[in-house]
Amino acid sequence: MKASIEWLKEYSDIDVDSVKLGDILTMTGSKVETIEQLGNDIKNVVVGKIMEIEKHPDADKLVVTKVDVGTEKIQIVTGANNIKVGDIVPIAKDGSELPGGVKIKKGKLRGMDSCGMMCSVGELNLSITDYPGQIEHGIMILDKKLEKDLGKDIVKVLNLKEDIIDFEITSNRPDCFSIEGLGRETAASLNKPFKNPRKNIDEWKIEDKEEIEGLKVEITAPDLCYRYVARMVKNVKIEPSPEWMVRRLKACGVRSINNIVDITNYVMLEMGQPMHAFDINSIEGKHITVRRAKKMKKLQH
Repeated sequence: MKASIEWLKEYSDIDVDSVKLGDILTMTGSKVETIEQLGNDIKNVVVGKIMEIEKHPDADKLVVTKVDVGTEKIQIVTGANNIKVGDIVPIAKDGSELPGGVKIKKGKLRGMDSCGMMCSVGELNLSITDYPGQIEHGIMILDKKLEKDLGKDIVKVLNLKEDIIDFEITSNRPDCFSIEGLGRETAASLNKPFKNPRKNIDEWKIEDKEEIEGLKVEITAPDLCYRYVARMVKNVKIEPSPEWMVRRLKACGVRSINNIVDITNYVMLEMGQPMHAFDINSIEGKHITVRRAKKMKKLQH
């Protein structure tokens, strides 16, 4: 079970670093397998704006650019062919560090000073699937709205800093198979008050919860499933999930699909309650039956 420190902080005031927290939780019975500290290996990489692009006087495949990095304008020589004037890009300045131990120093390329490097998604050790529209072997082009952040640390601007703890949850601790459960365990281990961010959610009141505009739930095997809850949501628009939700799902090892699928996965991870979303028009007779399998009956999908 993976959990980000940022998510756990909703449930407890965590006042120790992730390594110390991992030691404390292991000693109180929640065995920690690994701790990932994302973003720590990116240093002195900032948001920049390309102001000028000129051909290199002595190399056909290189260009000489002037880049605004907030406090100064620097010259960078690059062979990238997917950039244009006005683009907002990650800039590794002189003395910066990239994942894999790569260090960037000021130098010369074919006789021209180059005071840093424009970064691709891969050079920042990011996944191309998390940044739609980027190209694998080209410079990462950032959103135009980040022009206000020129010179700021790319780790902070893109929320790349994240500590993730991977727990080995034993079979006798099903209460820890959720972020809420791990949050409660964290609060207890740190001797801090447990904070429940969902405690004030009002119950949705309806006179007949089994039948909602034709939707019906029937349980014929109560010994195996004594409760099945269904609710109808109207005027749904399928679209990408917000960045904060995508980030939390990714920290738990779950890939973002769309807002509807992601919401069900988010609730499952946070509360430990499996969920699924159906298109009501695809349910025969708008009737959900919870039952044992029938003899020789084949599952269809």
